Amino acid sequence: PLSVLDALLAESEGARRRWGRGLLLVAVAYAIATARRASVYRDELSLWEAEARVTQSPVVTANLAGALQRAGRTAEALPLARAAAASLPGDVYVQATLMATAVAAGAEADVRAAYDRLVVLAPSLSSVRCNMALFHLGRGEDREALILADHALSLRPGSPRALNVRGLALRRL
Repeated sequence: PLSVLDALLAESEGARRRWGRGLLLVAVAYAIATARRASVYRDELSLWEAEARVTQSPVVTANLAGALQRAGRTAEALPLARAAAASLPGDVYVQATLMATAVAAGAEADVRAAYDRLVVLAPSLSSVRCNMALFHLGRGEDREALILADHALSLRPGSPRALNVRGLALRRL
């Protein structure tokens, strides 16, 4: 009976070793895959560029446009933001991305069109008023900017961004 027990223990030890080796191989494979994908996650722009290569989605396109705009590549961002906004005219995020990108580019027609859509889609969104106020400030239309900043503050009292925009407008009056 002792030899049968020894044989069973030896057999289970071999099985444990095989499982251990298998798990080690799986862990190594995941580590290699993670290391390969790590370059994609080094910054926001590389992430959305990689995603846009594999996903044909207006939201991904809008995210890429936003990342390009924040990286100072507004000329590249604006056509992408326009395309995403045309594909999803009822999406608040996509329209807001177009507006922010258009403000940075000084593209008046796009700013006004996105603003008009956003006021209908999200009437209580204070950031829409702040973006439009910044656009007016850039054009030297300080009174209009102040009115929009005040409206943003009425929608979100104490908003640091709205207070900042309001302060900029007041300083210029």
